[in-house]
Amino acid sequence: MKKKLLRFLFFGILSTFIGEIKSEEIEICRYSNPWIFAKCKRKDNVKIIPNYPVDTFDRLGALWVGSISSYYNIASAGTVFKVVELRSPNQNEIEITIGDKEATFWGAYSIGYKFNSSKTFRVNSKDIISWKYFNSGSKVGGGGLFNTSGLNHLIYKLDLKYLDDYGNINNIKANRAWLATFPNRANIISNLLTNVSKINNGFERDVNKTLFSKYKRNEKNATIIKSIIKIKEEADRKCFQAKESKFPELTARYKKLYGTINPLRAKLDLPPSGDIKPICNLKNSI
Repeated sequence: MKKKLLRFLFFGILSTFIGEIKSEEIEICRYSNPWIFAKCKRKDNVKIIPNYPVDTFDRLGALWVGSISSYYNIASAGTVFKVVELRSPNQNEIEITIGDKEATFWGAYSIGYKFNSSKTFRVNSKDIISWKYFNSGSKVGGGGLFNTSGLNHLIYKLDLKYLDDYGNINNIKANRAWLATFPNRANIISNLLTNVSKINNGFERDVNKTLFSKYKRNEKNATIIKSIIKIKEEADRKCFQAKESKFPELTARYKKLYGTINPLRAKLDLPPSGDIKPICNLKNSI
């Protein structure tokens, strides 16, 4: 009888314990834009992760380059901002677009959807040196026909540091005004950068180690591509012929990689490479 009672108590406690564990299971909430991110933020006991591709632009504002005070100077439609937009096509890259946009009818609070002019490029997650994203504590208010208290914008600051193709350190500094009525959207940028860069807000990678890692990665990729596109090396071994018509994209990729090798070596105080050769006479390559 005692054994049956003990067994009953044991399984009763076990089932209760399992039930508590299940009730505390963390839900995975995936986002691809600020609206879905805000829905995730309103949930309890969730882990919020990107669902690539991800776009941080919410059409209610954008990261702008300049001082916080410059935001007050943009009061009417047609005024031009220098704008930064962040996207991520996958977990290994950040896509950055920098260009000029015009304020719309709503002025500074609604930057136009289309760029007047822009450039777009991608940064490998391993080339990100550091990033900082935080609430500055400053606010800008709405005005005109509306109650300013409800239209206050929370100003966040972004400082993103990364290596370009040639090993130069580039730095993007920008501000973002998030509508106070939608505060849950604001941290989409920090969440995305945490997941893509694999480093936390404020952490800084060692520049030389990051530079060396980039060089070795480019060297390895160039060597692999060369083995695919190579026909033969010239007698003087200063260049090699490539199957350009058969592998146009790989040939272009190799050419770009080759252009980075010696600049990266120079940053590392290494002599020019004798192993990575250029493609000779691309026009006549097969």
